[in-house]
Amino acid sequence: MSDPITLHPAAKQMMARLDGWQNVLTGLGDANRDKRLATSFGYATILSSNELDQLYHGDDVIARICDRPADEMTRQGIRLQHDGEPEDGKAIMQALDDLEAMERVAEAVAWARLHGGSIILLGAEDGGSPAMPLREDQIRTFDWLTVLDRWEVQVRSHYVRRDAKKYGLPEFYSITSSVVGTDGLPYGTIVHESRILRFDGVRTSRRERIRNAGWARGVVERIYPVVRDFAAAYGGMAHLLQDFSQAVFTIKGLANMIAQDQDELVLRRLALLDMARSVARAVPIDEGENLERKATPVAGLPELLDRMGERLSVATDMPVSILMGRAPAGLSATGESDIRLWYDKLKSEQQTMLRRPLNRIVKLTMLAKAGPTKGAELDNWSIAFNPLWQQDETEMVAMRKAQAEADAINIGQGVLHPEEVRQSRFGGDCWSPETQLDPKYDEMDALLDAPPPPEPGADVLETPEDEDPIPLGTGE
Repeated sequence: MSDPITLHPAAKQMMARLDGWQNVLTGLGDANRDKRLATSFGYATILSSNELDQLYHGDDVIARICDRPADEMTRQGIRLQHDGEPEDGKAIMQALDDLEAMERVAEAVAWARLHGGSIILLGAEDGGSPAMPLREDQIRTFDWLTVLDRWEVQVRSHYVRRDAKKYGLPEFYSITSSVVGTDGLPYGTIVHESRILRFDGVRTSRRERIRNAGWARGVVERIYPVVRDFAAAYGGMAHLLQDFSQAVFTIKGLANMIAQDQDELVLRRLALLDMARSVARAVPIDEGENLERKATPVAGLPELLDRMGERLSVATDMPVSILMGRAPAGLSATGESDIRLWYDKLKSEQQTMLRRPLNRIVKLTMLAKAGPTKGAELDNWSIAFNPLWQQDETEMVAMRKAQAEADAINIGQGVLHPEEVRQSRFGGDCWSPETQLDPKYDEMDALLDAPPPPEPGADVLETPEDEDPIPLGTGE
């Protein structure tokens, strides 16, 4: 009997760390026999700016993945809520249309999804240098918005004061795009972050941002292997269709003719067969010859392609009906519920990605001296995103009926004034379920609830402060 092997303490520690389920009979957990243990995660795909541009402009699936969420989040626009005059709100919304604000925001989100980041240069003119913080009280005009992707701008420095609110965030950017059309900002211009709206791609760790020159990673890099497999699957299907039905012609003595260098005889025979098929729409064959068609088996291919589509749907976090542009079929189809869930997701992203940039744009529009409000910021203003899910006529009628019943109860209980309901529902460009209170009706209600003043000449008996005065000499 041989002596037991004595292991070095380091080897024992290593073996202790390599614990897991093992089976010496089946090989489970044995690196030499268990194929699962040979699978490991590779490095993430890193794509250059040129490769990303080519993918976006050359692959319709990549373009849809980048564009569709951005377009959907901005498709229905926003509405402005405030305590000012209705004309001021309409003028501000018109100014936003002139700026093409929603279009620029959608473009910025799309480039952020593709490249991992983008910015919007704010064309607010305050008389200062682009490298200086924007002086909001000195804004004269606010006329343009320009979108640049992350490759056209470079992070120059960050806030370094540890007690600063923006510690670790970019403070200065440098324009690195030589493309004409950046609204007068030449190559190499230093821009302060207050003159920029920044959009990021997917959530990225601080360490990865440092490796990526201060920017996040895009959606495309993460899902690139899945898109590649999806495109290869459909490309393979297209290749199969080219040979979907293959003609097989049996020629007696073919091997001997080839061996005796009678290739021309074989080719002439095949040409005659094809000519006869074209002229007489029949194929004359000799004794011992045979002609048949072999169909390429495609059983299970549609199901495999559907599974590839579902895998891509998971990677992109988009419903199959949205991603593939088709309605789901089958008894278990849940297209409407999937779309509602997707719209709920986009609604959440509107709050996290779009609210702050749009608030900034709206505020600068009001602060501009030459703007719609002549530099005056409206009181108690806020923006609200219009619903993404569009109801059909039946649903709209039912909702309006329920809202009318609720309005009648609120008016009857004195909670709302009829004029408030009328202006809230029908005072805008379209019917709205949102109710806006008017302070003047609160003042009117306060006057109606106040006790009547004493008659002229009547003496008033002084009472404690918590009691109402009692008029005297009135015969009561």
